[in-house]
This record gives sequence, C-alpha cells and structure tokens, in this order.
Amino acid sequence: MKKFIITFCFLLACSAQAAKQPNIVFFFADDQTSSSLACYGHPLAKTPNIDRLAARGTRFSNSYVSQAICWVSRTTILTGLTGRSYGTPGRHDAARPDAVRELYVDLPS
Repeated sequence: MKKFIITFCFLLACSAQAAKQPNIVFFFADDQTSSSLACYGHPLAKTPNIDRLAARGTRFSNSYVSQAICWVSRTTILTGLTGRSYGTPGRHDAARPDAVRELYVDLPS
C-alpha cells in the first residue's frame, strides 16, 4: 500500500508540472487485482475515490501483461519495451541500464 501511495503522489506532482500535456494517471498497485475494487463489482470492498475516478474516466474491462511479475509490468509500461527487450540475460531480476536510461515520461512533449 505504501508503494501505491508514493506512486500516486509522484504522478500527481508530475501532472501538476505538465499542465499542457495529456492528463494520464496510472495506478500501480502490487498484489491487487481488479476483483478487489468496488468499481469492478466486489460486493464488500469500499473504494469510493477509485470508484469516482473510474466513473469519470476510463475503466478497462480487459487487460493483458507480457509477464505477470510486477516490476516487469511496470518497466514495460514506462519503457514501451517488452521484458525480453530490456532484460539482462542470466539475471532476470534486472533491466539493462541502457534500456531504461530514458523512460517515456522523460521525453519532451
């Protein structure tokens, strides 16, 4: 949960700086599936803020990942590359430094 809050605050700060850029917010929540959110139909979950964002924005009903490992999925989103493209041979828990030197969020608009 701590990672989620830190990531959310970071994204809010970035969006405040980039007023002319598209307003895109990614929620990265480790060990949480859509089935644990009220906006996806969980009968007991109380997630009013996420529900409000889902009602006013876009809520995806299908999603796919190239690899179901959290750091690989996040790195794929931030680089635009698949895990096979940026991985370190023989060390599957690390990305090559040259592959993650510049993330899409670092690119000028």
